[in-house]
Amino acid sequence: MAKDTEISENVERINTLIEQLESGDHSKSTGEELFQEGQGRLAKLRELVNDGDGETIELD
Repeated sequence: MAKDTEISENVERINTLIEQLESGDHSKSTGEELFQEGQGRLAKLRELVNDGDGETIELD
């Protein structure tokens, strides 16, 4: 279940990052930092999904 929690937390953070980027209420450098964090979290999600054992989970 730890993997489920990690996936859920990453998805939640990515959604927050998207909202922050779409708001435009930040400097260019902060926007780049948010984008880079999102890219890192997406890579981690891909890794978690690819390492899955074929089990399907439902995220709330």
